[in-house]
Parts: sequence; structure tokens; C-alpha cells
Amino acid sequence: MMAVLSVWWWCALVASLLIAGAHDQTVQGATGYSGLGLKLTLDPSADLATISMKGPSGVWFGFSFGGLVMGDQPWSVLASGNGGVWEQRLGDHTGGIRLNPSVTVLSNQVVNGVRTLNVTRGLKGRSAEYYSFNASESAVSMLAAYGKTEVYSYHEDRAQISLDLTPA
Repeated sequence: MMAVLSVWWWCALVASLLIAGAHDQTVQGATGYSGLGLKLTLDPSADLATISMKGPSGVWFGFSFGGLVMGDQPWSVLASGNGGVWEQRLGDHTGGIRLNPSVTVLSNQVVNGVRTLNVTRGLKGRSAEYYSFNASESAVSMLAAYGKTEVYSYHEDRAQISLDLTPA
């Protein structure tokens, strides 16, 4: 009986160490949808989430984290057709509420009609209104959308995404 308990304890210890190690590992995921692109990198050692987004430069576009429908009220990063960048918490079938900035814009460029936006922020959201990233999760539930105009309004198209995270 003692040998069985020892093996079980050893397996539990090894599993705990493997799970704990996953928290310290940089993970990333990438996705694309209808002219939109996203790369997410989570670096627990630097407490940093890096979000690289691509979309059409003439209309607004964005990505939401932590939900597959607007009713989940996910935290979103959006870019307007004129280059503005802001954060929003979506509402249940409403545009939601604009949030105070938590991201730092590293770059915001347009080349050949495609806007590329790179932002960073801490892994933990400022409050319950913001999404908290977790590098030990295997996937992030997301929404992607783009509009018809430069100004944020009803979406032209949208998609539900499960972004798989893998070691970087």
C-alpha cells in the first residue's frame, strides 16, 4: 500500500510542477478572419500581453476577449478608420461602454490599405470590466468584427473565435 501512495504522491507532485511551469511560459496564438488578423503573445515573466491586430484601414475593426457573444460583455480593443484606438466593454446587443485606456500603443501604421496595430498591457485587467489574460489556459474565447464606416457602429461582419495558445 505504501508503494502505491508514494507513486501517487510523486505523480501528483510532477503534475503540479508541470502545471506551475506552464504559468511561467510565454504562449501565443494567431488567427485570421475576413481580412482581419490577430496575434496574441502572453509573457508571464514580464507580466505582459502583446496584441498585434490587422484590418482594413478605412473602417473600424476590433477583437474582443473573454466571450463568444456580445451578451458575455467581453473586453475589446478597437481601431477606427481614422486611426483612433480605444477599449470597450461590449453590451448585450449594444455597443457597450468605452473604458479608460489600459493598453499602450506601440505602433499604428497603414500600408496598402491595411492598418497594423500593436499594443501591450499587463496580464491582469484593471477591474472586472477588463479581461485578465492567463498563460496557463489553452485557449481564449474571442469575437472579431469590422464595420462599414470609420466610426464605431453596427458591424458589417463578425465571427466567434476560440484562439488556441501554444508555447512561443
